[in-house]
Amino acid sequence: MGLLLRLLGASYVLSPFALPIGVSCQIKVDQSPPSLSGSEGKISTLICNYSSTVSYVQWYRQFPGESPAFLLSLYQDGNVTRMPNFIAELLGMERRSHLRIDGSQLSDSANYFCAVASWHLERNEERNSMGL
Repeated sequence: MGLLLRLLGASYVLSPFALPIGVSCQIKVDQSPPSLSGSEGKISTLICNYSSTVSYVQWYRQFPGESPAFLLSLYQDGNVTRMPNFIAELLGMERRSHLRIDGSQLSDSANYFCAVASWHLERNEERNSMGL
């Protein structure tokens, strides 16, 4: 049987992100490959590239006709999260995250996507917002 894994929104912009003191930014997210098909029992790897330093990455999975469901979060550079059949890694210096599905099954066929968030605050902006 065939297996199809798709990344939802191969290239999109998450905007705006609500940041402390009303600051907002845009982070471009590019996921690859846009679709991935393979054989059951094989390893499948999905990649999330992003344009700026982020505070965390979250991965979601969406089955046909359903809402996206949260899979996992990664918070630190080099952070690796393991769960049954999934391994995810955050490579902050390279501005990307990998989601690996070990022993892919037909039941893994779905749309997968990542979401990123960043909270960057310059000390001067913080002082200015406080009237200092």
